[in-house]
Amino acid sequence: MTLLNKYVSKSEEETKEIANIFSGYITNNSIVYLDGSLGAGKTFFARSLAANFGISDICSSTYSFVTTYTGQLNLIHCDLYRFNRTNEVVIEEIFEHLKDPWLLIIEWPKIQLPILSNCSYFVKISNLSFNKRHIKIKSLIN
Repeated sequence: MTLLNKYVSKSEEETKEIANIFSGYITNNSIVYLDGSLGAGKTFFARSLAANFGISDICSSTYSFVTTYTGQLNLIHCDLYRFNRTNEVVIEEIFEHLKDPWLLIIEWPKIQLPILSNCSYFVKISNLSFNKRHIKIKSLIN
């Protein structure tokens, strides 16, 4: 893993700015793995990242597991919180939605998926206090 950067966000506006900066690294057909505890801001970060690609209606997909959105690219948003490991059925469903150009965002990743991508990133969000978050972004070597 190559560290892209470490950030400390003290507000939602700062988190949006971090997502905006990070969006400059995203190329077509990329994967973003979002990890962090409950309430750390994973979905907010995903929503902020998606806004940079013309997608504004992202919400938590806890009950549908895989949700798709269309903007400047096809965004596939997965929330794997309720899985102990990544299930083959979910992986197959993800594959069905990978239509070029795409961005796959996975919350609660259990494993790195066997999906060929141009770039993959691991984003770890940690609560430091009520409004303060530590955001670490790493590039994964495919």
